[in-house]
Amino acid sequence: MIYDTIKSFEENKLYDDKTKLVLDYVKSHDISKLEVGSHQIDGNNFYVNVLSYDTENAENRSWESHDKYIDVHVLASGIEGLALNDTSNMQRLEYNIKKDKATLTGSENVTLSLRPDEILICYPEDGHKTGIQVTEQPSHLKKCVFKVKL
Repeated sequence: MIYDTIKSFEENKLYDDKTKLVLDYVKSHDISKLEVGSHQIDGNNFYVNVLSYDTENAENRSWESHDKYIDVHVLASGIEGLALNDTSNMQRLEYNIKKDKATLTGSENVTLSLRPDEILICYPEDGHKTGIQVTEQPSHLKKCVFKVKL
């Protein structure tokens, strides 16, 4: 898991070429104007799912991880809480091969708040629970989850 700002991500030379694809896309596109849905960028190798939803209590959200893709979370608007833990500390309940989505159970090791102009990179070992309310009222999110094939 890597949590950073877009600005620092841009300046940091340590990121690999796969995650830099996301930076190049975010720099050259206004993600706030993307329509909700899935958008192919380089076929199944690199695409973005644009989501729009309200945050809610953590108890109403579920844990997941992915085997074949890196997830790169970038918010266009809103503020979102996320819980994270290494998948080795969690129990894997099921795996949907078509969606590349493992459903997990466990507890958080790390929590953070994601805002626009920040980035969260989740690798296969990073169990994550998204969409958690961290403000008094639910926050409406417009979110891009970039999927980069390993």
